[in-house]
Amino acid sequence: QRTLATAISVAAPVLGAAVAAGIGPLVVPTADVRCMQVYTSWGLAASLIPFVAALVYFPSHPPTAPSMSAQEQRCNQQPFSMHAFGRACATLVRRRDFVVISLAFGSCTGIQQAWA
Repeated sequence: QRTLATAISVAAPVLGAAVAAGIGPLVVPTADVRCMQVYTSWGLAASLIPFVAALVYFPSHPPTAPSMSAQEQRCNQQPFSMHAFGRACATLVRRRDFVVISLAFGSCTGIQQAWA
């Protein structure tokens, strides 16, 4: 159930954007260039506000740990090796949950990028 919910949450925004891209030209058949420039300028300004706010105040670490596992001390952390990385990737590919989420994300992203 969790895997399905994650796959749906990954796929829904991309599918919504695809539907909006198809419906948009039907709703607004003609576009005024000046009007589009104004909308683009407002969109740019709206996206710059949180960006500048994050640049001004970005703490080095959160005041509390985001999860129980994040606050645990890891004393037996292994150094990086390609062999261990390959084993971890092979284990990951054999997991059904990972494959379902990867296919949902990959297919939606691939379709969206093919249209762009």
